[in-house]
Amino acid sequence: MRPLCYALGLDTSNPIKAIEMSIPNEALQKLVQEIETQAVNAQREINVVKATIVSKQRDIRMLELTSTEVKQLSANTNVYEGVGKM
Repeated sequence: MRPLCYALGLDTSNPIKAIEMSIPNEALQKLVQEIETQAVNAQREINVVKATIVSKQRDIRMLELTSTEVKQLSANTNVYEGVGKM
């Protein structure tokens, strides 16, 4: 990914100074605000994914325990499946 100074066609000998000198302060503040918003949204999405992973891992453990218990039953044992609330 190329630095912003290249994309703007600015002097690349000192990219930070070139960007500071050519972009108005308001534009820089707006850019920083957009990046902060994106960072907050990304962190929120990461937290949602982490929570989903924990939930799925808990489901996997429960299914493994259930499977282990059912495998221990003899072949002629009646097993019933829950169908929800009645």
